[in-house]
Amino acid sequence: ASIARPAGTGSASRASITANSEKAPGQRPITRWPIVRPVTPAPRATISPEPSIADYQAFTQIRIDAINHAIAGLPEDQVRLHLCWGSWHGPHTTDVELKDILPVILGANVGSISFEAGNVRHEHEFGVWADAAVPDDLVLVPGVVSHATNVVEHPELVAQRIRRYTDIVGGDRVI
Repeated sequence: ASIARPAGTGSASRASITANSEKAPGQRPITRWPIVRPVTPAPRATISPEPSIADYQAFTQIRIDAINHAIAGLPEDQVRLHLCWGSWHGPHTTDVELKDILPVILGANVGSISFEAGNVRHEHEFGVWADAAVPDDLVLVPGVVSHATNVVEHPELVAQRIRRYTDIVGGDRVI
């Protein structure tokens, strides 16, 4: 995929992914949507027109397939995937819910997944991990200190966030 950036800028304020006929190895052609910020997974609000959940799952699946192709042959325990809703300052009201993409994300051939777990928009989603078919060898790396606030979280709150995940997968599978 190519990302078009405005001339003279270090980051894309308006970017679009091109090449509608591209495809991941062994996949059907990739459907491309214009995006405002190149974030993975791209916030649904930045994809125009906003896709359905099924379309977004397909959008994410293509990326997971491409990642799996790129890391084929690498030891899974040495590969970490970061799942991110982006650090942009905004309401995040159109972020896709973890429950809608976790089954696709769990198809990544990685040893660990890092993700935002102290973000006020997604902190409540820890229970989704309990309901998911988390592989027995997958390590969770929840980000338990928020970067979206200048308030220092209390250590007990951070400990509670960590315990939510150790209660689900065990203390030896949480970093």
